[in-house]
Amino acid sequence: MKLDITATEVLEWTGRLLAVYVVIDSFEKLCLAKQYIGGGLFDWHMLKENNFYKRQHAFIRKLSDAVFFTPVWMGLLFLRLLCGVYLLFFSSFLTDSIYCFFTLFLVSSLINYRNIAYVAEAENRFSLIITGALLLQKIAPTHTVTVVAFWFIALQVCLSYLTAGVAKLLNVNWRNGGGFYRIITAYNKVPLPAVNLFFEQRRPLSKFINWSVIVFECFFSLTLVVGRPYFWWFLGFGIVFHASIA
Repeated sequence: MKLDITATEVLEWTGRLLAVYVVIDSFEKLCLAKQYIGGGLFDWHMLKENNFYKRQHAFIRKLSDAVFFTPVWMGLLFLRLLCGVYLLFFSSFLTDSIYCFFTLFLVSSLINYRNIAYVAEAENRFSLIITGALLLQKIAPTHTVTVVAFWFIALQVCLSYLTAGVAKLLNVNWRNGGGFYRIITAYNKVPLPAVNLFFEQRRPLSKFINWSVIVFECFFSLTLVVGRPYFWWFLGFGIVFHASIA
């Protein structure tokens, strides 16, 4: 079976995977609509009391009030959802894709800005990087731009894993093999009693998973050079890793 594909095809599939994230994340946010009004967790009237927003220019504060007004913000999130659905099924239409990627880039930037009071969502920040690269490639789909966008995303992914792995190595809890154990057995962080109890009773397994995650993240960049079949081990572990987190 022929598995070799071009950089353009890789970016097309990257766009579809991004669209899956956008659809799920937008739907999740829309389902939490009540939290955006009446003193809810994400109510703008509460968030804008953060010192960061108070220090902004009066024009920026007025613009933020208009954009983050609950009906407007819900509309933007719904538009983001529609763009995600469109890119998932109709990404081959170049002009429409440019509009969709631009909309995603704009709304994702606003999401980052809006969440500064709570610290920006890591997954949204990373999706913003990918969206920007894909948008650039759609605007100028030349061979050079395509290759640059391809390598930019690839290197960003490797850097993301590497920094996460090094951060865990520098953390004494993870270095002692207990980082994963502390997370998976914390009932307030992982409210799944059966899972909590399972790992509480299997400390060696938790330690093995702990170090597997560190090794995977620190050495993920090797996927750029090892080739097959080792690449498939990284890919398989990555899918299990992120499915478990989800």
